[in-house]
Amino acid sequence: MAKSQAEFRGANAGDVAIVDDPIVRVRVLEAGDGKISTGNHTNRGGEELYEYEDQFDCLKSIADGLRARHYVEIVKKAAEKAA
Repeated sequence: MAKSQAEFRGANAGDVAIVDDPIVRVRVLEAGDGKISTGNHTNRGGEELYEYEDQFDCLKSIADGLRARHYVEIVKKAAEKAA
């Protein structure tokens, strides 16, 4: 018998893990030109893409993946949290 979504997820389905993943500013390198989506869509059915030397903020975990592909470089790290 198939399980309902609530049964499949378990009793703690509403719990959300909070991960300390800081936001960093990155700059698009030549290899990343036209390969990173801004998340916006055009009227013609396509997506807007970042261009060479564009800068944007993203989670450090995402920036690390883009850096591994040589698409971006980190230009500004997140500010330290005040104690």
